[in-house]
Amino acid sequence: HILFLMRRAVYIFVWSIRDTEETGVLPEWEILELERMVHSWIDSLHHRVPGASLAIVATHLEMASSPEDVEMQCELVRNAVNHRLEWHKNNARKTHGEDPSIYIRVLNDGWSLRIDSLTGEGVSELREKLVDFAKQAKWYGEPIPASYLRLRDRVLRMVRQGPRDWLTWTEYQKEADECGGFPAVSYT
Repeated sequence: HILFLMRRAVYIFVWSIRDTEETGVLPEWEILELERMVHSWIDSLHHRVPGASLAIVATHLEMASSPEDVEMQCELVRNAVNHRLEWHKNNARKTHGEDPSIYIRVLNDGWSLRIDSLTGEGVSELREKLVDFAKQAKWYGEPIPASYLRLRDRVLRMVRQGPRDWLTWTEYQKEADECGGFPAVSYT
């Protein structure tokens, strides 16, 4: 996946409840895999977008054998998130001192918002919580740079003129430069 990472966003870590219908127990290897996945995602976000805002969402609740199992898996993910965030804070203190602006901000203290993939239950609550969370961010309400708005309008006009659905990177850079330019980006 190509990600366009920026601080003025809310990132959503979506994970699926693991299947425990047959045994009612999550095998040790799945617990370790879930923790590895969480740590990898937190590491990636922390290093690419210091100070990012993060919400965690659990889907496929129907895969669990009971509501208690959903709660147990959500607690595993919460503990993995908070453990990794604490690890990053301790390491950051060594190099940056006490600079809270570089710490990832997490909705619900790391507890997953829950979506039933069959019924859609939880989607409305997710939407409300995400909007409230975004409004609490220090960047909320800041003006968007005029060069970004010009580029957005230009790309929308190009799409409406059809039949293209995409731009090459070179074309995008040319359009961005004509709109006022953006900071250099490296994908190496």
